[in-house]
Amino acid sequence: MRKFMIAATALLVSATSATAQDITGFWLSAEGRSGGCAIVEFAKDGRVYNGQVVAILENDDQDSVGNFMFTDLRQKSARSGAIATYGGGKAYAPDEPDRSYPFGHAHLTDDNTAFMGAGNCNNRIEVVDESQCRIGVFTRTTMDQQTCS
Repeated sequence: MRKFMIAATALLVSATSATAQDITGFWLSAEGRSGGCAIVEFAKDGRVYNGQVVAILENDDQDSVGNFMFTDLRQKSARSGAIATYGGGKAYAPDEPDRSYPFGHAHLTDDNTAFMGAGNCNNRIEVVDESQCRIGVFTRTTMDQQTCS
């Protein structure tokens, strides 16, 4: 019985750890260029992860709902300073669904914070708004979120 309890505890701890490092779920984006923010739902599709805009907050332009913000992200070895890293995909500005940006990526720095963006960013984990690299802070949320803060 004792061996069973130890094994069950180890299994529970490893399952909890895997979930904490998983990008799936709802994330609140940084504020967009035209104001407002998005709730992005990440889901696994085979071996890749896609992030779809499921709500726009504090902005009347709801046309972006249903568009993908990230596609084809794959889990990679965690970079220094991150508990999980995803990359190799594409990123889209919610208001430009037909234009993709290369090198979509996400670095989860804790269970509830991720630095997500696109471009040639050299695996930086910081807020960046440059011509070749754009990274914003996303926070884990729920569909009940009503404001950008």
